[in-house]
Amino acid sequence: MAPAFVPALRAPAGQTLPVHDFSPERLWYRLRVAAGVSLLLHTLLVVSGGALSGSPRFAGTTQRESDRPPALLKARLATLKPPSLPPAPLPLPAAPAPAVLADETPTPKPASVATPAEDEAYGLLPAEIPPAEIPQEPVYFRASELDVRALPMASIQPLPDVAPRTRATIRLEVYISAAGTVDKVEVLSVVPDDFPTDFAVRAFKELRFDPAKMGGSQVASKKTIELTYAPE
Repeated sequence: MAPAFVPALRAPAGQTLPVHDFSPERLWYRLRVAAGVSLLLHTLLVVSGGALSGSPRFAGTTQRESDRPPALLKARLATLKPPSLPPAPLPLPAAPAPAVLADETPTPKPASVATPAEDEAYGLLPAEIPPAEIPQEPVYFRASELDVRALPMASIQPLPDVAPRTRATIRLEVYISAAGTVDKVEVLSVVPDDFPTDFAVRAFKELRFDPAKMGGSQVASKKTIELTYAPE
C-alpha cells in the first residue's frame, strides 16, 4: 500500500536526502518499537514512583489505582436499641397525720369484744356450755280441774277510801302458787269505770291461802273473786 501523498523535498546543495520507506512492514516495525519504548518508559516511572513512596507492595512494581481490584465492602448491621421509656413517676409522700391540739381529746377506739369461739380457744370458756335454764311459768289450774280448791286463811273485806256514790263491782283474778302465796292479781272488770281498784289488788296480794290440791299434791291455781260495794 503506497502513501497517499509524499511531499517533494529538495536537499541543500551538496547533500542527499534520505530515502523514506513507507511500506507496511516498515510501519508495523516502527509501531512495535514505539510501543516497546513507551512500555519501558511507563515501567521506569512506576518503579521510580514506588521507590519514592516507600510502598513494599511489590518488588519493583506498583499497581495503579485504576488497576487495583475493588476493595471488598464490609457491612455491619447496626443494633437497634429499644426506644427509651420515660422514667416512672416517684410515689407521692404520705400526708402527715393531723396534729392533736392540747384541748382536743382523741376519739377512743372501741374495745374488741372476744367471741365465744375465741374465749374457748384461750380457755376462758368450757368447750361445751350447758343451755341456760329458762324458768317456766307455773300452770295455774282452774277450780273445775282441782280436787281441793285453794281457801284463804283469813277473811278480808277490802274497802275503798271513799264510799261510792252508786253501786260498784270489781272482778279480780287471783293467781295462787303451790305454796299458798299470791303471785299476781289481775283486774278483769270494774263498774263504773272510774271506781278505784288499787286498794282491792293490794289487799289480795298480801293474803295467804291454803293451796289447792290435785292427785294428792299441792298445785298452783287461780280463783275469780267478785267484790260488790253499795253507796251509804
